Amino acid sequence: MAAVTRPARIRERIPPALLGALLAALALALAPQIPYLPPWLSLFLAALGAWRLRLEIASQPLPGRVVLAAVTLASVAAVLAAHHFLPSLDAGLAVLALLTGLKLLELRSDRDRVLTVFLGYLLVLGDFLQNQSTSMAAYGVVSVLALTATLAAMAAAGEARRPRAHLRLAGALLTQAAPLTVALFVLFPRVAAPLWRLARADPGTAVSGLSDQLEPGSVSRLLVSGEVAFRVAFHGAAPPPALLYWRGPVFDQTDGTRWTATRRRAAPFPVTASGAESEYTVTLEPHGGPWLLALDLPLAAPESAFLTPGRSIRSLRPVAQRIRYEARSHLGAESRAPDPEGRALGLQVPEQVSRRVRDLALGWRSRARSDGGTVAAALRYFRQEPFVYTLRPPRLGNDPVDQFLFETRRGFCEHYAAAFALLMRAAGVPARVVTGYLGGEQNPLGDYWVVHQADAHAWAEVYLDGRGWVRVDPTAAVAPERVELGIDPGAAAQGAVRFRVPGAGTFADRLRQLRDSLDNGWNQWVLGYDLERQLALLAHLGLPSASWADLALWLAACTVLLLPLVWVQVARPRRARPDPVQAAYRDYCRRLARAGFARPPWEGPIAFRDRVVAARPDLAPAVDAVTALYAQLRFGRPAGGVPGPDALRELRRRVRSVRPRRQPRAGRATARSPW
Repeated sequence: MAAVTRPARIRERIPPALLGALLAALALALAPQIPYLPPWLSLFLAALGAWRLRLEIASQPLPGRVVLAAVTLASVAAVLAAHHFLPSLDAGLAVLALLTGLKLLELRSDRDRVLTVFLGYLLVLGDFLQNQSTSMAAYGVVSVLALTATLAAMAAAGEARRPRAHLRLAGALLTQAAPLTVALFVLFPRVAAPLWRLARADPGTAVSGLSDQLEPGSVSRLLVSGEVAFRVAFHGAAPPPALLYWRGPVFDQTDGTRWTATRRRAAPFPVTASGAESEYTVTLEPHGGPWLLALDLPLAAPESAFLTPGRSIRSLRPVAQRIRYEARSHLGAESRAPDPEGRALGLQVPEQVSRRVRDLALGWRSRARSDGGTVAAALRYFRQEPFVYTLRPPRLGNDPVDQFLFETRRGFCEHYAAAFALLMRAAGVPARVVTGYLGGEQNPLGDYWVVHQADAHAWAEVYLDGRGWVRVDPTAAVAPERVELGIDPGAAAQGAVRFRVPGAGTFADRLRQLRDSLDNGWNQWVLGYDLERQLALLAHLGLPSASWADLALWLAACTVLLLPLVWVQVARPRRARPDPVQAAYRDYCRRLARAGFARPPWEGPIAFRDRVVAARPDLAPAVDAVTALYAQLRFGRPAGGVPGPDALRELRRRVRSVRPRRQPRAGRATARSPW
């Protein structure tokens, strides 16, 4: 019995120009992911695209299935190994990019080309998973437009259309899809949690933000960053900048060099209101840590978070994505309840504290004879001695507090906070260090405050009998303008200390505020459009208790209303595009009509030519050339065919060469008679 042979898969040629357009659209979709890909993978994908284009131009066969399978397995294994074989967003998108590049080596039919374009759409989705900013959203629209135009070019294969026509068609399709897309976004039922949660597993991709420990230089490293830490919208009037202390980690244990937080299971210390209450909404950028920022002192923790014994807010999971939460704080609140465990921790003094530091603190204690007087003496010392507030302090040795207090006297907020807390402990006053942010920049365009990483700050808290834990900011004794004004991150990048002056914004600052206002609106109403926002919007529309069934009915109603509009746009008769050959010939006829040779509709091109040549022999060369080429392009091509661009350019050139002048009428003298 004869063996049955499987027919070979026929490869359909793809025009090199179309393949180049496909490669360009895929490169546009992949470009934002290049910083997250292994460097060798980006070079490998570029080599795959160049190799595929060369194979098509040279009409060479594509690689066989065995070779393609071996390359696929090896490259996928290399990508997974580069990500330590851990499931993560970066690893998944890298594999998608690799498979898209390998798909180019098996483009044999229209189905393969269309599938490759759909893979490009997935790459655009991956771009948005990596970055959800407004600029990335606009870039994604451009990428989708390019991929859709490439898809339109594939559908119009064989027709000599310009790329502009494919772009117009793609733009029309996206415009028609926009109303239904908006309806789906607004009315599609939201869930309380994301459908999936992917995090980066690469430990080298650190996010700027506060750390779980404090040592000299840990906070000032954030000052060179102009990134947004969080945004705050107050429900009423905003407090003055001097009260905008955003509480973060609290450190109560030190070895003289580094401050850390002990893990206590005690309840947060109670507070007694002695100031105004403030309610606000925080939109926190991802920072990789568990801390949620709130005004000092927060009264409660939002959902999925808890208050620590130091009254900081700690999330149950790291903040790996932008979150929004409501918070409420008392400004100027104090704790009048005893905190014996916290007080004991605040009195621990490391053994390696130098004798000079101990003598300085004990001297204040002996002269003041009270905790409050000791605190005042320390602040007076920082205010009167020649301390310098700088972002570029000299490097400190093994005893940083002693060297800072008696030798360098140059430092940033963490130097002053750590030195002050250690001095208080040496004097017998319980103390600890708090890190967070101070101040912020008000954006008048959106009526909210922006807190940058450049606003990172550290201060101290002391335990006073009858008052509990009280905030003391020793930095204010050295640089009081730091409390009232924020640091300019642009100047901080060069190591200088320059403060923002309210009302002195430049045109560049106003542009930055405008962009940040757009980003904030995008974050609140697009990225932050969750179940709560959806229910609030539906309540505003008259559906205070909308259920999933109500949402389905509204979505069906919008679809019924919008689909006829789309059908009208698609099904209405389109005006036929003018034939470029006939358009050129009409221009030729208009030129001759100005010379007195009007062509009636029933006169054919040959008869028209004979009539013109008989009356004007001087026009014979130009008229013969136009008529011959027009007859060839108009009647010599197949039905529905489109002439090439070179032939059209030649016809238009010949038409422009016809420049007849009107002959004088018969019997009319051309010169004045001498009689």
